[in-house]
Amino acid sequence: RNIIINKIDKGGIVVLPSNGVYTFNTNIFNTTSIEKIFLLKEKAIKSPLSVYVLDIEMAKPLLDKKLTIKEHKIINKLVEKFWPGPITIVVKTHLDNPLFTNNGVISLECPCHESIRTIIRELDKPIITTSANITNKTSCSHINHLKAYFCEIDCLTALKDKKNPK
Repeated sequence: RNIIINKIDKGGIVVLPSNGVYTFNTNIFNTTSIEKIFLLKEKAIKSPLSVYVLDIEMAKPLLDKKLTIKEHKIINKLVEKFWPGPITIVVKTHLDNPLFTNNGVISLECPCHESIRTIIRELDKPIITTSANITNKTSCSHINHLKAYFCEIDCLTALKDKKNPK
């Protein structure tokens, strides 16, 4: 796991298991590595990537400073009920990075996979995430799918899913 954490921290791209599919992940503050994910996926930059956070406290610095009390209450209710878990919260942000924001909003996720949570906890910062597949092709639910799509790329590091070692 330390290899994965160091690679993300330095702006490398890693593949992690999540909710039945594998995902590309990298440092939210490394624009070059985020752009590489778009290239790997053959994805248009007009479609931003999601951001993994550990919890609402990690998400708060990403939120728009002008959110109303009502908006904060709604976000907190969603977080209390569904995080960690498979819900993406799309919320206004003060950040302006077309790689992970669009029209003033950001997509936040809080993974339930304990290995990913440990990685985020140890990094102590959000990470970029997206399915590890070529855009408009089947998502990779098996490590062999990844190898088929990206067989010529030797710079990817993957954390194999112990629960689903396919």
